[in-house]
Amino acid sequence: MDYTVCSKVLETASKELKYAYDLLWHFIQENPNRVVINDKILEEYIKYANESGTIREWIKGMDFKKYWKPVAINDFENLFIDTCRRTHDKRLIVCEKEDYNPINYNGITVFNKDEAISELQPAGIVINQSGNNNQAATGNNSSNIK
Repeated sequence: MDYTVCSKVLETASKELKYAYDLLWHFIQENPNRVVINDKILEEYIKYANESGTIREWIKGMDFKKYWKPVAINDFENLFIDTCRRTHDKRLIVCEKEDYNPINYNGITVFNKDEAISELQPAGIVINQSGNNNQAATGNNSSNIK
């Protein structure tokens, strides 16, 4: 999946490291998820990298792994929403959903920073054994996960 990550998420992650490590660093790990990038978005990200070593290291990790998804954009009213609209998956991670007018979210799946952490967690697998019978359940919302 391709995710457009609003720069306000990076601003928050530079101050609250939980969001750097639980959210942003997820994208450096081996998985199919990528962060959408273009020159304008990178300019926004670099503002926070100049102030935060953690954000700087995240950007270096993304560059090293080549886990960016380039999406070009020339004209835009809102950089992150308009870039997201040009992606196949149309998934946007914002700091808080109230950061933008909800009318702009039409056709986009929007996650706030906490929802995104839950969304990006790998699915769990639980196997219950009762005598000779086994029951397997998958997914983070499985009734068998405690």
